[in-house]
Amino acid sequence: MILLSLLAPHWWLLGLSILSLSSSSSSNDGSSGTDTNNKNYESTADKYLKPFDLELYDFPDTGRGIRTLVDRSPGDILLQVPVEDTITAIDNNDEYISLSQEQQLAMTLLHHLRTDQKNKHHPYVSTVLPKDHYAIWNLPESMWEELKLPRCYRESFLATRQMVQEFVSSGADEDGSSQKDRMWAFSMVRSRSIAVPELESSSSTTNTKQESSTVPIALIPGLDLFNHQFDAGTLLQLMDQPTGPAAHWTLTSSKSYSSGDQIYLSYGDEKDNWKLLLTYGFCLATADNNNPNALIFWTWQDLLEAAGNVRPSVFPARVQQSLLQHPQLYETYTVLSEQRASFSYNGKAKEPRESLVTGLQMMENLAVQLGQPHDESLGKDILEQLLENRRSELKVSIESVKSVEKDAEEKWQPFLASLRFALEEESKCIN
Repeated sequence: MILLSLLAPHWWLLGLSILSLSSSSSSNDGSSGTDTNNKNYESTADKYLKPFDLELYDFPDTGRGIRTLVDRSPGDILLQVPVEDTITAIDNNDEYISLSQEQQLAMTLLHHLRTDQKNKHHPYVSTVLPKDHYAIWNLPESMWEELKLPRCYRESFLATRQMVQEFVSSGADEDGSSQKDRMWAFSMVRSRSIAVPELESSSSTTNTKQESSTVPIALIPGLDLFNHQFDAGTLLQLMDQPTGPAAHWTLTSSKSYSSGDQIYLSYGDEKDNWKLLLTYGFCLATADNNNPNALIFWTWQDLLEAAGNVRPSVFPARVQQSLLQHPQLYETYTVLSEQRASFSYNGKAKEPRESLVTGLQMMENLAVQLGQPHDESLGKDILEQLLENRRSELKVSIESVKSVEKDAEEKWQPFLASLRFALEEESKCIN
């Protein structure tokens, strides 16, 4: 058996997780079905926007977003949402004990939806949230099978599809919700919820299979209407009202805006195109710094195959298979899950990130443990092979998406165009 004691203390790898899809515009979140001309929709959205001189507006470059009707200065309050309007997972519900935090929040959303239909308890849920969502987890099986994606992305997508399918099929009908209901609720949570560490002290973590250190997530009405921009110039805080006890989510400006400007939020300045696309449903061109995080990801199997390509006598197929099943590596690198570790490369800087540096060092150490003399060029050769293999994968992948696009229904076209765009952007980074 190969020993990994020299490597274990140094493992730190970035996982590719949280997955959803739709368009290359920051306004399209993969959703449809909300009628923005509907009076109920407008009145509910206006409840949050109008008091702060904000309105929904269709911008030519991003589509629907939020524009300011007055000039703004740094420090101005842009929006306030009562914390009591926040939608969080229902605490102390034993029925949800086996569910993830996202799934618990999805079930809470369905509870609100059923309540809305009876007495309009939380009309934001029934009137503003989209009625449909087109994402990787509900892509028809026939289309999924036609896509030939790079292994790292295909396996990550598959992990999400399996997780969501298990969620929507287990317990459906028994609690009054259908599989379609659960699919919708999960889609809304994954694409529109945000982390709210401010609520951590008041949230219950005993009824979830997540670790107790997990930061709570929530849906904040009105906040999900803003489009994303890196370094957006806005700051969200939970603040007490100076004139009363009620706490509010307060969005303030850190720069000036002119009347008519679109106001953005940053969904995370550290997010790469895949995380943006696979969570919120859009991706951005890496040119002109529209997205400063141009990252490429590989799996443990990708590294092993690349090592086998450049050093076939050291890493033959039997050794690769042994390492894939190695007990010190299996749970972290081989088991299919959204949390599986991956190895990443900075496409803008043209250099491996910490996770990939660690992975290449692992391969060098493994070669020595297999009886080979220290090979100074092994890491460099594996990296070059990884890039070459990915170039070949991307050519096949892009053509497969184009093929699926030809016969796909119109409702799936934005999703497929966005997926193709992400692949094309990655190709630009490594060619």
